[in-house]
Amino acid sequence: MTTLYQLGLERDWVHSELRHLILTIIIHQNKGTKARANHILKLIEKQKLQNLRNK
Repeated sequence: MTTLYQLGLERDWVHSELRHLILTIIIHQNKGTKARANHILKLIEKQKLQNLRNK
């Protein structure tokens, strides 16, 4: 997940796909995976807000 997040900083489409996968599949995994998924979702939202401010 972290690697895909990093790739998403360079490619616009990755974050939307990663977010979709987290919300539909990964969120139903074990506690550690869910915690990391929530962390990545927060990072994606933060990056999204920064991109909106810079435009």
